[in-house]
Amino acid sequence: MKEKDLQSLRDFVQSKRPINGDTFPQLAVLTDPKLILLFKIRTLQLRMTNCMGIIDEQYDLLDSATDSNTQELRIATSKMLINTLLLSHELGMSIEELVENIFDLCNKA
Repeated sequence: MKEKDLQSLRDFVQSKRPINGDTFPQLAVLTDPKLILLFKIRTLQLRMTNCMGIIDEQYDLLDSATDSNTQELRIATSKMLINTLLLSHELGMSIEELVENIFDLCNKA
């Protein structure tokens, strides 16, 4: 994937799923940059935890020979990427840094 495609995807996600005072009124009253960042990180952490719960539930269903809903897994996977892109933005990571980190981490394995 080209970095510009990933940048376009992150820009799109940010436009559709912003974490700001309009979408979270409690964020509008915060003025301390550290508290704002902590709020945004916590919000994304909760979203990711929710996705992991879905993945865990579907794994357990599959493991117990009950039908697992792969559509739920697909949606949770997509949401994880959405939240990862939002978190990378909130942490001030450039797309180049994100891509470089991914390559570095994969090459270390």
